Amino acid sequence: MHDIKKGLYSNIEASGASGALDTEEAYISGGFENRFRLSGPFRSSISFSYFAITSFILTLYMYLRSKRKVYLYYLGLLFIASILSQTRSLLLAEICLVFGFLFFAPFKNHGLYKLIIFCFAVLSLALLFATKDFLSNGGNSRITSVSSEGESDIRPWLWFTGVYAVINYPLGITKEDYTEAKMQIYRQNGKSGILHLSAHNGLINIGFHYSFVGYILFFFLIKFLLKNINLLNPEYAVFFRLVLLAYLIHSSFHNNFILNADYPFLMVLMLISVDYFHFRPNKNSFNVANNEQIWIAKKISTPTQNRFVQWAN
Repeated sequence: MHDIKKGLYSNIEASGASGALDTEEAYISGGFENRFRLSGPFRSSISFSYFAITSFILTLYMYLRSKRKVYLYYLGLLFIASILSQTRSLLLAEICLVFGFLFFAPFKNHGLYKLIIFCFAVLSLALLFATKDFLSNGGNSRITSVSSEGESDIRPWLWFTGVYAVINYPLGITKEDYTEAKMQIYRQNGKSGILHLSAHNGLINIGFHYSFVGYILFFFLIKFLLKNINLLNPEYAVFFRLVLLAYLIHSSFHNNFILNADYPFLMVLMLISVDYFHFRPNKNSFNVANNEQIWIAKKISTPTQNRFVQWAN
């Protein structure tokens, strides 16, 4: 599979595919060639996971709005593909989104859904405890094993190193600065993976791409999104809050983030405005599009009305 992708991506070196494939090659040569991780046409299973989380959210939203069963089939297919990708952060984000919505959204049979989720959680914990020996010796599976059997198990130390670098270099982090921060942490804990692995946390990486100023801008972005989400119908306000949480869960274990690499997620954020203008709670509120159509239908002739149509356009 890796050889096929190297041939497919050989003519688009500028896209960065070559570097990602080299990383996958090192992963394979490190003894994990028998660990199957679905990635489709993407460079790696991680690239696929960012596509999958956006697709899962969009599909779930379309099902909630249309109630068409075809979207349930799509959701099932995406969830199966997520399992085959063996990306635990993706599965955790999807489960939190679905169960969180059933638990918190204000609709009929709310109590029944809460009971089902509670029973599911208790059963899952019981199975986890009963099979803890199996989970700790799950072979090459990342789903049935707590450990990744690789250096990514030191993610907490990678996060700590990233935060340490951001705090010590708030106005910008050069490659040399990050190397020095890694060396300082390495001297304390002796974890060699710190020296060549990145922070593996999209939120922390804001400081690497935009310095400390990036966190200020990110704070106002979140404030803006929550302000607009609060204008939606209660059911969908809950949905989009959980969407932000699910995305944060997934991106907290990987390097890409909406502000520097994961631009498809902007389609999800766009739905907040789409949902507000098409399904706003106050049906009597002023709607520019509807008024524009009314004015045009009346074949407006007065200067004031003409100026209104120009403004609406």
